[in-house]
Amino acid sequence: MPLEIKGLDTLISALDKLANGIDGNVKQIVEDEANRIAGEARALAPVSGAGGGYLREKIQTRVTESEDKIVGEVYNNASYAAYVEFGTGPVGQAAGLKIDGINLTYHQTPWMIPVSKIDKSIAEKYHFIPIKEDGEVIGYLTRGQAPQPYLYPAMKNNEEHIVERLKSAVRMESKITR
Repeated sequence: MPLEIKGLDTLISALDKLANGIDGNVKQIVEDEANRIAGEARALAPVSGAGGGYLREKIQTRVTESEDKIVGEVYNNASYAAYVEFGTGPVGQAAGLKIDGINLTYHQTPWMIPVSKIDKSIAEKYHFIPIKEDGEVIGYLTRGQAPQPYLYPAMKNNEEHIVERLKSAVRMESKITR
């Protein structure tokens, strides 16, 4: 004897509606929160030297959606962004920066930055040692720089808010479809 469930079509329809509503709300929340984090990261990002604000300008957001997840990313595509965030060399390592889930390692020997790759005022600000050849500075010796995190703190500062917003959206959507 076949089992008949009354209202199954209505239940399935309601669950589909709930899933679609939640997906739309979640995507909007992810976009909003990625923009919130990017804004805070821009406020936290250091500005110095000739680049004056370039690091801030390169902070971007991206939201991607696949079958089972919506991902919001806040990233910086400036070539030196990671060096600023995490620091470099023994100086960076000595700062003791801890990032959840990331094992930071640092180059341990000093290196030279060619004079053509760094503004003199920046080299002086970070106390890099001038290297001279025939009396002319050809580069600067560095043992690295301390981290100046801006992306990670912006994310951590908003973590609880994002979780609460997502929980609230799911709760609201499930009440609407009842």
